[in-house]
Amino acid sequence: MKSSSVLAFILGLSACTGPTESGWTRALGLVDEGTPPFTGLTAPDTVRARRQFEITVRTFGSSSCTRPDGYDLVAAPLRAEVRPYDLTAPLGSVCTEDYGAFPRTVPIRFEAAGIAEIVVEGHGFDGASRQVRKAVTVLPE
Repeated sequence: MKSSSVLAFILGLSACTGPTESGWTRALGLVDEGTPPFTGLTAPDTVRARRQFEITVRTFGSSSCTRPDGYDLVAAPLRAEVRPYDLTAPLGSVCTEDYGAFPRTVPIRFEAAGIAEIVVEGHGFDGASRQVRKAVTVLPE
């Protein structure tokens, strides 16, 4: 390998620092109500009260400059609010232009029977706040 190729390779690696490196920013993720695989929320239509089940929350972004970084969950007897977070690379980072989905599994349990609501809070493609919602039928134990 020529020295200029080695230097370009090393510079390329340094531009792709990981989320533990300084300069990465944590923020609510981009969510949308698109079609699979670009659906922000996948959840069962029917569950049982007091039994844990799993939902999938997806955020989206450039696959080399965005990293999933957990979520916050606020649960009530018939409501669950999920706030998924992503890390974004510092300005000036070299990123691939492909667009990817970043799924995460979230365990939830509703305590009462009835119609529950799952709300995923993030931002849309336009940068404005966005909520993706789904109603779930919760049957008695």
